[in-house]
Amino acid sequence: MDKVKEILAKYWVAILCGIVALAAIITSFIPLGSYHQDLHAKLQTSAANFSKADALIHKSRNKPLLPGQSTPDPLPVFPSKSIIETGEALSKQLDVESQKSVKTVVDINRHQPLLPILPNPNGVDGINYRSAYVQRLVQGQNGKKGTLFTDALKAGLPPTPADVKTESDRIWKTKYESQLVPDPNNPGKAFNEDSVKVQFAQEDAALPIVMRQQTATSYKLYAGQDAITVDPVVSAIGTLPPDPKKIWWSQMQLWVIEDVAKAISEANEKAADVTQSPIKRLLKLEILGGQDQGILFTGSKNGAAAPPMMAPIGGPGGPADPSAAAPAIVADPNTPLVANHVASPSGRVSNPMFDVVQFRLDLVVAAKDIPWIVDCLCRNRLMSVLNIESIIAEDTAAADRDGYFYGTDPVVRISIRCESLFMREWTLPLMPEVVKRSLASLTAPQPGM
Repeated sequence: MDKVKEILAKYWVAILCGIVALAAIITSFIPLGSYHQDLHAKLQTSAANFSKADALIHKSRNKPLLPGQSTPDPLPVFPSKSIIETGEALSKQLDVESQKSVKTVVDINRHQPLLPILPNPNGVDGINYRSAYVQRLVQGQNGKKGTLFTDALKAGLPPTPADVKTESDRIWKTKYESQLVPDPNNPGKAFNEDSVKVQFAQEDAALPIVMRQQTATSYKLYAGQDAITVDPVVSAIGTLPPDPKKIWWSQMQLWVIEDVAKAISEANEKAADVTQSPIKRLLKLEILGGQDQGILFTGSKNGAAAPPMMAPIGGPGGPADPSAAAPAIVADPNTPLVANHVASPSGRVSNPMFDVVQFRLDLVVAAKDIPWIVDCLCRNRLMSVLNIESIIAEDTAAADRDGYFYGTDPVVRISIRCESLFMREWTLPLMPEVVKRSLASLTAPQPGM
């Protein structure tokens, strides 16, 4: 027994190791299927995660596509924290600059009303507005100051036969009648009557041409009263004053007219007279859609594009409750605008951000100056030339007979379709409530659409 104890004491470590080894051998024969399956699943998960990480590390990364770019440029450096922070700072700066750009556009587009009566004109305001409207657009052919013709266009017309007759009578009275020497022996007769009348007849025969030439050198543009769209309801003296809707729409028309007048003035700024002006005659400025219409809307039904609609301000349906608050018709700056080229060549139609008014401009211009004229129409204003619909050579011989002297440059008649935008950021505070409700009903989805 002592011998056994001595062996155990001396070799206990080896004996313990042998026991452990024997236990391991025995354990290996015990079934461990579930353990192996779990271990295999963990290994597969680790391998998949490794593959994902490896793919992310070696993945090719590209820069964002720029407008007009079809193939992206490769990103040479993986965005680090500092690069990401720099990008976020640049994004914020771009947002600030974008807001500044929008403000600049709104400021450029902002117009002042003819009278400070909007958005709530009353009956007396309607009467005063009519008077100011007539003074601005209708009473422009008598040389009165403060009219669109005299202030902006510097326009005139060739003399009429009545004008020539009036001037002829004035010349006879002031220049020739005083030269007559009465014959005391023949009452009512003068010694030199025949010679004086011959001199007068010579000057009188040349008078129409002289007066036409004086007109051509006194003005920068020919324009008649019928060349500009004038609202017949607003301008009708002696009738009921225009209501708020009519005042608003005629005011929008007036803003378009004044913008066109400023563009014409800029185009002719360096010219001394009609013979040198790029724009020699305003034949017609027509607001498309009629007197009570003009704001361009569009819709779609059953997935097909509907034709454009020059929608009347006032909208469809019956009269709205004047005491009800107007619905919100302001724009969400994050909502993209969808172009509709069926409604307009530009793709722009009225929406909560801006309203679109289309018009046609018929002019007689110097052929060489057409690009300059188009540039003046669009520069520093939200006005676009959509289409030059026609260019026709002007019959200068017939024009000369009618008293229109255009100078020596070849001239053409040109018809231009244009559009103006009015940003609602500044128009909404001026809109009467009834107009806001009408616009909301026109922009809202219609049944079945």
